[in-house]
Amino acid sequence: MGVLRRTQVAVKLKGSCPPMEEVLRLGSECGLVYGLMWETAYKDSYKSFGGTTSWSVKGIADVCSIGKATVIKGLKKLMDAGFIQHE
Repeated sequence: MGVLRRTQVAVKLKGSCPPMEEVLRLGSECGLVYGLMWETAYKDSYKSFGGTTSWSVKGIADVCSIGKATVIKGLKKLMDAGFIQHE
């Protein structure tokens, strides 16, 4: 997945309430990554799909106190499960 090798990751998050129980079933790293991205997208919710957010892998790793490889693993799982979409 080439998009995850880049520095910036942009996603659309759907729904008005984060489905954290479902996300956490994918792994704890998914919960950390999704929670952070959902919150920032929610603050940009002027669009009908709930807003967008753009984070670097390093930025997510720093805020969540996890490694960049763990962030990438979480992003891949979230995309595969349909919780986030790359624009």
